[in-house]
Amino acid sequence: MSGRAVPHPGAPRAAVGDAIIALHRGDVVCFRFAHLHGFYQATHAILGAGAPGRAGVTRLVLTPGPRLHHQGCVLASATVAQAMTAHPADLFVTISSVNSPSGAVRGQL
Repeated sequence: MSGRAVPHPGAPRAAVGDAIIALHRGDVVCFRFAHLHGFYQATHAILGAGAPGRAGVTRLVLTPGPRLHHQGCVLASATVAQAMTAHPADLFVTISSVNSPSGAVRGQL
């Protein structure tokens, strides 16, 4: 994940991080975030749909805030689960922060 991948102005360009996203039992999305650097006070994370470099739409809230949870699992709709298996490159993860509410880092699946 990178701040450079966030299509919104004001994202910290030097921000980086790692995300592991996995689909379990067909409808449970588990996540783990690590090595987050270049920004602080992470608030929440989403799984969104959209092409690289373009704004997208939220498909699933991974951790709602007000403070980021670095790992966990959430129930996904059948539509999200199908998109994860059929077209994962059309999805992305964004972590937001207090200073970058539209996204501090982003990475395509």
